[in-house]
Amino acid sequence: KLEGFLQISDQDLKLDDEISCGGFGVVYLAQWLSRHDIVAVKRLHLNRLNPQAEKEFFKELLVMNGIRYPNIVTLYGACVEKEKYAIVMEYMSLGSLYKILHQNKLSLDWCDRLSIALQAAKGINYLHQLEQPMLHRDIKSLNFLLERSHEGYIVKVCDFGLAKTRNETTRQTQLTHAFAGTLQWSAPEILLLEKHTEKSDIYSLGVVYWELATNEIPYSGHQNTVIREFVISGNRLKIPDATPSRFSALINECWAHNANDRPTCSHVIEEIQECIN
Repeated sequence: KLEGFLQISDQDLKLDDEISCGGFGVVYLAQWLSRHDIVAVKRLHLNRLNPQAEKEFFKELLVMNGIRYPNIVTLYGACVEKEKYAIVMEYMSLGSLYKILHQNKLSLDWCDRLSIALQAAKGINYLHQLEQPMLHRDIKSLNFLLERSHEGYIVKVCDFGLAKTRNETTRQTQLTHAFAGTLQWSAPEILLLEKHTEKSDIYSLGVVYWELATNEIPYSGHQNTVIREFVISGNRLKIPDATPSRFSALINECWAHNANDRPTCSHVIEEIQECIN
């Protein structure tokens, strides 16, 4: 029932260290035994899927499986055994942008920061430009993974394309809050429970760019209710004066209150290229 998709048996995966844990699942560093390869395995917080939800899961996996792009994490396959649902993908050794900025506190020069910003935008733009455009719906620094390259960093988007399965996970784990852990990156229209659009993704990207500029966690130490009121009222985080003016202006455009005033991802790429040049 899963044509053109690699089903990987649970026994073919040897889970090692836990890399991260989110509302949607736990990510492990793992060995893909039959391929003698190191991979990342996301074990979903799902016990069982009803036939409809399982169909959605497979459908979403098939879409993700068809995506191959330098700035998007490659999906190798999935384990679809009951109570063992897992997604197998390429391993990015530096982990998330969140980890690099806020835990490892890696010092990045502006050349690196702009390169990271550009690659992040390219990954999201690829999803937005698909024949059937795909919204990411959960853009945050935790969902951009990094790897060193000979001249800097390679950035790839992860955790896209599983919107319906994510909703099912939320339902099964009784997460009463749809924004568990992601509210800081959510656009005002999302906080008002309105429709998610490409421009909602752009808002979230703007917050990630603010993180790149400041090395700080957005709204650190503030409660969700306070953040929600702050954002809905049209307030935004302060962009440091030392930020290159063009990049600073781009952040402001990305998190404009009115979604129509935000740029397209394609425009974001052009602006960052201008900053770099």
